[in-house]
This record gives sequence, C-alpha cells and structure tokens, in this order.
Amino acid sequence: MGLNAIVYWNSLYIDAAVKKLAASGMTISPEIRAHLSPLQWEHINFVGSCPFNRPGLPGRLRDLRDTATADDDQAL
Repeated sequence: MGLNAIVYWNSLYIDAAVKKLAASGMTISPEIRAHLSPLQWEHINFVGSCPFNRPGLPGRLRDLRDTATADDDQAL
C-alpha cells in the first residue's frame, strides 16, 4: 500500500511538472516522457519515521518550485 501511495503521489507531481514546462514553452519529447517514472522513492525513508506535514491546501497540489530560482542541488 505504501508503494501505491508513492507512485500515485509521484505521478501527480510528474504530470504537473510536465504541464508547467509545456506551458512555459518547453517541449518534452515522447522519448523523454517514456523515461519518466513514478517508481522512485529515494526521498522516502522506509526504515525510520516519516513525518508528514500536510499544508493547508484543500483540493489542490502545492505549487511547484520555480527552477529558475531553485538551488542546483535540489531535485524537482
């Protein structure tokens, strides 16, 4: 069940990121899209506590980070 939740969550944000990039004029080719996978969970700690702080954003996703101003060492 945990993996299903992670795949669903990652799918939502991958879709939102692709749509935001497309809206800004960037073309995401089918070849690139074929390599996008929601089966990534390195950002989840399965062996310890995982605190979840839910922001008060009922009914919508939180805003995506602006990559133009983001630190280089942080992943999308």
